[in-house]
Amino acid sequence: MIAFPTFVQTVKWTADINEGHPVNEELVFNSKEGQEVRADVSLSYAIDPAKVPEFYVKYRTDELERFTHGILKDIVRNSLNEVASTYKLEDIYGENKAQFLHESRERIQAQLAPVGVQIQQFGFIGKPRFTAAIEQAITQKTQAITEAERARNQLAVTQAEMAKAVAQAEGEARSQIARAQGEATSMIERARGEAEANRLRQASITPQLLEWKRLENQRVLVDRWNGQLPQTVLGEKSNLLLPLPTEPR
Repeated sequence: MIAFPTFVQTVKWTADINEGHPVNEELVFNSKEGQEVRADVSLSYAIDPAKVPEFYVKYRTDELERFTHGILKDIVRNSLNEVASTYKLEDIYGENKAQFLHESRERIQAQLAPVGVQIQQFGFIGKPRFTAAIEQAITQKTQAITEAERARNQLAVTQAEMAKAVAQAEGEARSQIARAQGEATSMIERARGEAEANRLRQASITPQLLEWKRLENQRVLVDRWNGQLPQTVLGEKSNLLLPLPTEPR
């Protein structure tokens, strides 16, 4: 009688000697460019009770610890290498990381499904590690992307401010033009009014009106006369006085 545990088994292969076995158990594989990748990996699996006989016949062991850190670890490492050979380095740690892990899990599962091993969970612990030169290149690229994004944001702010300033200037210009047009229209209307008034005044000046004005002025002079006649007719510089005739006695 051989007893097999069918509950979920979890394993962590890391470089940390305080996690799992007290040795470096990280997994190493290579990218499409041949760059070395080191990663801490976590995996959980369970064995289908109905397929335990197939599992035992194939691996001839009932020690899951030996299976986990021997056969299973080799399958995982080889699967990572096979999938990583089709991925660029930046895809493994960048936005395509989830897809890379999904393909790796599917490849592992395909090799273990015939013996009833079901992968429950698979992924990196933290981020993958690279050589110092690659790490520096990644850092510089990240900084460059950050600076470029900052520059784009600043450019967007500057463009928005410029657009706002242009809109304000255009608004002020339109306002000034409107005021100028209004003033010009008002001046034209005043000029037209004065011209019409002058035309009406000129049209009202007739010979009869001029004669009436002349007579009216004479009447004013007569009303102002005090009844005295001039005492001299030669002007102020003459010493000659000419007596005017008086009334006959």
